[in-house]
Amino acid sequence: MSEEQGEQGAGDRERRSGGRERRSGDRERRAADRSGRESDPLADRSDRSSRPSIEDLLEYLARGLVDRPEEVSVERFDEGDGTTVLELSVGEQDYGKVIGRGGRTAQALRTVVRAAAAGQTRRVLIDIVD
Repeated sequence: MSEEQGEQGAGDRERRSGGRERRSGDRERRAADRSGRESDPLADRSDRSSRPSIEDLLEYLARGLVDRPEEVSVERFDEGDGTTVLELSVGEQDYGKVIGRGGRTAQALRTVVRAAAAGQTRRVLIDIVD
């Protein structure tokens, strides 16, 4: 590679990086700055009382899908084996929107709620009731 090509390659790198070169200590410095922040919302994950419940999550998601969000309701039933059953009911004309074509929307709702419940180490079942 000639000197001219080498200089051109350096100019390309400078343009792509926004005019500054990366330094090896930048990443560590940014990590140290972040760790020193007191207002980190995820810093104390032990406080579960401020976290919305899985019923609230299901209700929020369902309300976003239907035409009449005021008719959405979620009832919770805790079973003896640690399983939680959530019964979702919506307005009569909105069942198709919550179930979706081939049940895809209902399955997506179940997947999201199960994933959220996994953080709480609990098993959740969702029933869509009339």
